[in-house]
Amino acid sequence: MDIIVNNPYRILGLPITASDREFSKRVSDFDAYISIGKEPKKLNTDIGWIGPLLRSKETISSAYQKLENVQSRIIFSLFCFLEIDKLDGEAMNCLYLGNIEKGRKVWQNSADENYITANNYQYIKNLCLLSLMTSSANSKKFGNKDYFLSIELMNKLFESDIFWDEYLLLFPKINLSRRKRSDLIINEYCDMMISHLEIYIDRTNGISGKEVINALDEYVLPEIYRQKLLSKLTSNRLVNIERVLEDYQEKINNYKDNAYVLADKIILEIKDDMAYLENIFGDNELSLTILSDNISKYLIRCINRSFNNNVSKDEKLFEICENIFIYANSLKCSQNSKENIQESENAILEIKNNMVCWFCGKNVAVEKCVMDVGMYKVISRDTFLNRTTTRYQTLKVNIRRCINCFDFHKKLFHYKLMFILIFVNIGLLFEVILNGVGIIGALIGLVIGLFSGYIFEDRKYKIAKVKAKSNNSIMKNNTISDLLREGWSIGSSPG
Repeated sequence: MDIIVNNPYRILGLPITASDREFSKRVSDFDAYISIGKEPKKLNTDIGWIGPLLRSKETISSAYQKLENVQSRIIFSLFCFLEIDKLDGEAMNCLYLGNIEKGRKVWQNSADENYITANNYQYIKNLCLLSLMTSSANSKKFGNKDYFLSIELMNKLFESDIFWDEYLLLFPKINLSRRKRSDLIINEYCDMMISHLEIYIDRTNGISGKEVINALDEYVLPEIYRQKLLSKLTSNRLVNIERVLEDYQEKINNYKDNAYVLADKIILEIKDDMAYLENIFGDNELSLTILSDNISKYLIRCINRSFNNNVSKDEKLFEICENIFIYANSLKCSQNSKENIQESENAILEIKNNMVCWFCGKNVAVEKCVMDVGMYKVISRDTFLNRTTTRYQTLKVNIRRCINCFDFHKKLFHYKLMFILIFVNIGLLFEVILNGVGIIGALIGLVIGLFSGYIFEDRKYKIAKVKAKSNNSIMKNNTISDLLREGWSIGSSPG
């Protein structure tokens, strides 16, 4: 963590409690070494396992300038160990030697995080910093438990009046009210901790956004930290989605027949961001529900606008709409929006059912593939001079048919015709060879061809689960069935 590795206190090798005079002297001592081409001597307070320590003229000057501001001193001090008594010295000595767990245990044995006093607050603060250090000390895996434990411990200090009373005494020159000072410090502390966490979120060997949100529930963290972190995690995604919806607002107004295409494009542009937000928020976040409601309104509006403007309703349209409804139903919408989605979906489904192919009962019928069935009915019979004249009424019934069934019927007709031709030719050939005349053989072949074609056709219909276009089959059509009961007959009128 940069604020620990390159902390001005660490670069100058001074404790939090150092005076202005000690700062000036340390800078002067380091400059003296550098001016003669030597590196500043290593101090017994330098902990090497934290990270590289660079002391150059530039880093020393920068460190000194950062600590000239008293408020900055307080912020940087939160990321330095505070050595007050012998126990602190013992623990620090363990850390210098690289014995991290032994140093941790020294502080843990003396700290009571549930009862903060003027004599133990520094142990808790040091444990807080040590946990933060160990969270990113392993380059192979980010220690998210140590990271959030660090913030939880610091939050307990932030909530303690004793901590502020004692700690701010170390910085007497700051001339703000305690309340204002603490708010400023907590705010900057949270910003720095979030900046550190950001480099690990959704990265290899880091921490997932979902784990971060779970940690917010698992650990007692500062409220301002929670708010800032959620904003960091979600603000860009939320802005992206709102921008997409705003961009499509005008397009939806201008599109008519094919507005459903826009719904498909909206989903394509927002689905990754929405998946991320749903993963982060889970099911119980009000802002996600409001956003989901808004998205669903845009999607339903696109679909309704298409159908209200008499768009050409084909199989592709219903397929796209079905996918749009699937996505809309997956959103974390309010109950009211879910009901609106269901109502719109039912309306589209009803339109589709009224347009579905009668022969397969699945696909949407196509106007050019409709099967026309002629019907007639006797309306009167007049007899004059032993001669009867019959008058007929005719009509044409359209049976809905999709392109697949149209092609299927056409193909079976060709197969049936092929059977007839093959068997007629075979019968003709045998009859000619045997008797020299082929008429009987051709008739026998015709009968066999018709029978074989019928068996083949019937088998294919059953496999494909498609109704035949024969009279026996279409008599089961509701419209035709009703007309037959009213005295109509299938076919062309005899007269």
